[in-house]
Amino acid sequence: MKALKWGYAHAEEVLLSIFLTAIVLISGVQVVARYAFNNSLTWSEELCRYLYVWSGFMTVSYCIRSGSIIKIDTVVMFLPKVVQKILDVITSIIGFAIVGLLFKASLGVVGNVIASGQLTSAMQIPIWIVYLCAPVGYCFIEIRLVEHLIRIFRGNKKSEESDA
Repeated sequence: MKALKWGYAHAEEVLLSIFLTAIVLISGVQVVARYAFNNSLTWSEELCRYLYVWSGFMTVSYCIRSGSIIKIDTVVMFLPKVVQKILDVITSIIGFAIVGLLFKASLGVVGNVIASGQLTSAMQIPIWIVYLCAPVGYCFIEIRLVEHLIRIFRGNKKSEESDA
């Protein structure tokens, strides 16, 4: 049970670590293959690009989880705490609604791509696997926004990362 709780709390970190490690290793192998053996890999740049796109979606979710989303709060800082809390709730609900719409739209896109049967150019894998990063990422974002709202109502602004 503890392992599941830890995995849930750190899912984005684990995935981002795997993606970054793979990008660095694959890019390193590509450089060595190109310059040392004068033979480049045909699939490495494509895979790194797709891993980078997947990491972009996971990064947004991670930033919400850790409370490190970029925001301009110069004016909000000077407002009473109750007003700050209300604005935080409103912006989180608006964010949840927007991401929900994006999630729904991304499912349609993935469905269309699956129907097309298109493959990636170098690796020849179904392109829908690449496009799946959007609905998966939006799902993670929605979950973390709900957690953020729960933390606001509990009065705990800080992430529960240290508890997991």
